[in-house]
Amino acid sequence: MSERRESSLPLKRRWQVRRGAQRLVTLMAVLGGLLSAPVAGARTTPPNGAPSPTVLPRARVDGTADADVDCLDTSLVVVLDAVDTGTEQRRVDVVPNGHFVFDAVPDGDYVASVEADCPLSFYPPQHLTVAGGNVSLELAPDVCPPRLLLNPRRAAPGSRIEVSGRCYYVHSGGAARVYLDGGLIAEVRAGTIGDYHTAILLPDATVPGRHTIHATTATGTRIGSADFFIGNVGVCLGDCDGDGDVRINELLTAVNIALGAVDVASCFAARVAGDETVGINAVVGAVRSALNGCEGPNVTPTPGPG
Repeated sequence: MSERRESSLPLKRRWQVRRGAQRLVTLMAVLGGLLSAPVAGARTTPPNGAPSPTVLPRARVDGTADADVDCLDTSLVVVLDAVDTGTEQRRVDVVPNGHFVFDAVPDGDYVASVEADCPLSFYPPQHLTVAGGNVSLELAPDVCPPRLLLNPRRAAPGSRIEVSGRCYYVHSGGAARVYLDGGLIAEVRAGTIGDYHTAILLPDATVPGRHTIHATTATGTRIGSADFFIGNVGVCLGDCDGDGDVRINELLTAVNIALGAVDVASCFAARVAGDETVGINAVVGAVRSALNGCEGPNVTPTPGPG
């Protein structure tokens, strides 16, 4: 509209025309901003024509991880694994007050678990779904971990095996019965928090191969189990867990035993048969086992605790 035509209109009408034009300009600017903004979850195309990655909502996953009564001074690490393997595993330390936080977690399905530097601790994994909002979790240790600790886990018939477990159902003097392949081999009374420890002697007639050691309550409820391996060739020097391989952590255990930093009960397989503790020759043999494997010349008769 020209100034001449506008000036010929009444004053009130000219004011309405100008006000309407200003509103139209404002509305066009707002619409332009909305059309140019990316839409969450939608794929947009940048100026060069290449499709841009999908923009996904992100949220926070936080919560608490309770300390295990048997391992109060143990550090905890919460692990967040995506069910869709396209997202990398994330790990975060649990702070002293028991809290943990994962920021900027994309939508999807996940499994949260806890790693504790305590052999008997077991935290049941939790499944969760992130869908545009924050998620809070409470991760607690199992009062009756389903595992047993065996030391060693691979030995010859006639060897002595240390068995340890924990279950609140047998706390304060309750009976824990230990079985080898279904046959009762020992019975022990548990401590205040349900911890129990005993030693068993493998029968001389035990055949080579995989066996199962498990524990039950006095009424027969299964409270823990572990696989055990019998081999006539004995155990591999330094193979603390009896899985047939010697790893860095097992070498460090052998060295710490030799230095007197930890007890030989931490790894009976780290010492040569007949020795009371771990000497230099045993550490060297463990290193050779790690380098050459457990089927080489370093395989020795089963070390026992006595």
